[in-house]
Amino acid sequence: MKPKYAAVYESLLATIATLQPGAKLDSELELSRKMDVAPMTVRRALTLLAQEGRTVGIPGKGTFVAAPPPEKTREPLPSLEDHLRTRLDTELIGCALQRASSAQREAFGLDAGEFVYLIRQLRTGPGVRGVEETHIDAKHFPDLLSEDLSRPVRDCLENAYGYHLTTTQLTLAHGTASADDAEVLEVEPGSGVLCLSWVSGDDNGKTLLRTRGVFAGELRLEAY
Repeated sequence: MKPKYAAVYESLLATIATLQPGAKLDSELELSRKMDVAPMTVRRALTLLAQEGRTVGIPGKGTFVAAPPPEKTREPLPSLEDHLRTRLDTELIGCALQRASSAQREAFGLDAGEFVYLIRQLRTGPGVRGVEETHIDAKHFPDLLSEDLSRPVRDCLENAYGYHLTTTQLTLAHGTASADDAEVLEVEPGSGVLCLSWVSGDDNGKTLLRTRGVFAGELRLEAY
């Protein structure tokens, strides 16, 4: 059975929904008479409404409908990929054009003898250091190695080639730093790291790039 104060609370909540901010509610005694309950029951319901910020009690004057809280103006938190792309500095470590391995041919849907780019970049920000390796279907991006690769790969591909890329898969896992990664990350081999991998493609769902990232430190997402 529902407690009496809960029924009073719900009745007052419905009343408040019909009133403007600043409207005065009936006194505890008036409400208790109208609802045929004890004043203490009304007081308990009013206390709950005040705790939720729905009413404001002014000593000697009464209880009033509170103004709604102001809308939040901060931007929503960025996605993890957006954070990596827009809020970390980028430095090119190395790049190459190489014949696709059997695994890469399967991943990208390539024929034997086709090529992929390998882009390796250092990503840094406050308290975090990472290394990213991206494999790219070469036939869609001619002369990519002549582009400015000291910026995020996705930005380069979208700006230079006019693609709209969408991430279709994102995986996070805990791992340990290999000897090669540890040297770039400036940590001891075997140290704990955050491993990310994501797959991006065009509007038709065609996979165009696959990225693996390894990060040491604290990767913090913040709204601005």
